[in-house]
Amino acid sequence: MNERTVKDLGDRMLFLGDDCTFSASASDLLPLRGGSSVFFSEDELGGMQGRYLGVFDFRNGKIELEHQLPEYTNLFWPPPY
Repeated sequence: MNERTVKDLGDRMLFLGDDCTFSASASDLLPLRGGSSVFFSEDELGGMQGRYLGVFDFRNGKIELEHQLPEYTNLFWPPPY
């Protein structure tokens, strides 16, 4: 297997879930973020109980919760958890 470090997804956003994985056009969904984000659902994220949607940002290497990022408010409604 070949491993490569990915620093940007171009015009794609990646969505990872327990039962599905897909990508979408960043310019169609959220032009401000571009291809810098990977979204994933997790039962326990950062020690918090419950179901959350995390957002990994390639630009700063941080994981944030979707509900803490106002630019995602209308992207996921109702919230997927």
